[in-house]
Amino acid sequence: MSRRDSPRTRSFCKDLSYALPSAIKVNRGKKSINDLHMLALQNKCNRVIIVNTFMGNPGLLTFYSVGNESLNPLRPQLRILGVKLTFEIRNAKRVRVNDIIIRCLNDDAMEVAHNLSSLFNCKICFKEYGEPPDDLSIMNVESLEKDIFIIRFTNMSGYIIGPIMKAKFI
Repeated sequence: MSRRDSPRTRSFCKDLSYALPSAIKVNRGKKSINDLHMLALQNKCNRVIIVNTFMGNPGLLTFYSVGNESLNPLRPQLRILGVKLTFEIRNAKRVRVNDIIIRCLNDDAMEVAHNLSSLFNCKICFKEYGEPPDDLSIMNVESLEKDIFIIRFTNMSGYIIGPIMKAKFI
C-alpha cells in the first residue's frame, strides 16, 4: 500500500487482496523497501505489489519479486487510469480465492495478458477450463484502445469479486 493512502486506496487494496490468491494486505506506513522485503520473506510471499496514490485514488501498481537478498523490481508498471471498487458495483462481493487465471476477452489483449501473467505470477487460459473449482478468480482482460485495457476480477459464474481497473503499462 502507499505511504500516504486515502480511504479509496485502502478499499482498493482490500478488494485486490481478496481477488488475488494468498494475498496479504499490509499498510506500508513508514516501512522501507527493506522492511517490506523482510515481511515478504517471513510470510513466504513471491511478489510484492506497492499501490501508489494519485489525487486520492489508486494511481500506480509497482511489482517486485522477492529474492533472497532484496526485492527485485519487475517491469512494466501498471498505471491505473480509473477504478470501480467492489462496494460501488451492484451484485459484487469480496470473496477469498485459492487460484487465479487470466482470460483474454479479445485478440488485442494477448500481449497485455502475457505481461499481467508475469507480473501477477499466474497462468493464461486459452480455452474453457473444464471443471473448475468455485474458489477460482478469473482476471478478464479486454483491450480498449491503443495501450489501454480493462481488468475485471470475476468468479466462474461471472460475478464481480474484485475491483474493475482501466489501466495501461508504463
